[in-house]
Amino acid sequence: MTTDEKKALPVYLAMAAGRFWLSRLQVAERNASEGRINADVLQKDPNEMREMVRDRLKLVFETSYPQYPSDMNMSYFKSYLNYDADEWSWLEERHLLWKKSRLVCDLITQAFADVALEEGIGLFESQAIDNHANDHVRNTARNRDERVNWQKISTRDLNICYSASSFVDAKGLRFILPAFIVSQLNNTYRDDIYFCISQRDSDFINILNNAQRYAIIEFLRFLLLDEHYEDDWVDIEESVLPRWIQSM
Repeated sequence: MTTDEKKALPVYLAMAAGRFWLSRLQVAERNASEGRINADVLQKDPNEMREMVRDRLKLVFETSYPQYPSDMNMSYFKSYLNYDADEWSWLEERHLLWKKSRLVCDLITQAFADVALEEGIGLFESQAIDNHANDHVRNTARNRDERVNWQKISTRDLNICYSASSFVDAKGLRFILPAFIVSQLNNTYRDDIYFCISQRDSDFINILNNAQRYAIIEFLRFLLLDEHYEDDWVDIEESVLPRWIQSM
């Protein structure tokens, strides 16, 4: 099996178990409606497949769980997946982070609401630069770029152009950075935008206003609450965060 097939396998196993569960339920319902209840009737227990569905869905979650489980995620997990006390406690901690991330999303959205790309390098043009494209291809990519409203940039495009933050100029980063941060906090961006923020110098910080700097600072403080960034905590606390705070 290929790598992609192995990644998709848990989903297909859950689908197969679900179909067997429904099939057994249909047989049980028909037997009951037709009064076929004697010992000669073979009826397999639907609950066996129901538990298999739960197990398969749990595997799907464990291999592709949201970094910050939302209210909807938690409701789904509670209804359909079996977790022990320790696992559920961990999920609740991640859910609490999701609630805090809503405040950060609001700060980012409000602070960068009126930012335009202007003459900066945008998402698709930066991807063309990364691909060492010729001038014609680069200009075509530039013409595709959203230049007015960063909230119109799709999650699909952010994931395709995941290296964009390394090839945009300061104005370009000011335009696309809020899209990447909000997407990451919404569990839809598959990569990590922190590295980009940690590497940017005063040239970028200086073009931001105080509200925008404060929003980035709150995002960095949020990362200090997330155990997924434990390896970066020292760097955030001793280097990146102080640099941003001093800019205020």
